[in-house]
Amino acid sequence: APQAVVFGQDADRLPNTTCIGMPGVRNELQVMAFDLEGFCISAGSACSSGKVASSHVLAAMHVDDAIGGNAIRISLGWNTQSAEVDKMVEAWEEIYQRQASKAAQ
Repeated sequence: APQAVVFGQDADRLPNTTCIGMPGVRNELQVMAFDLEGFCISAGSACSSGKVASSHVLAAMHVDDAIGGNAIRISLGWNTQSAEVDKMVEAWEEIYQRQASKAAQ
């Protein structure tokens, strides 16, 4: 989605891990929706897996809770293929469209 926010995109960071916010779609919903599509993602930093609290990493970056609560972390494996990334992006666009149409009702 063009409204997506990539956190730390200009910072030095791991090349295989990205934190992205999808405005208007809570991270818990995204985690469940991606799971149903066959993708494993996280709603927090690696050191807070399993917790439901807001990300302390995003808080330290002064990210507003309104967008921070929509953030997911995507990590790629060493053998992830570009076709898998394309499928994930397609799934994300579908998830966003479904949630956006629900919000509009």
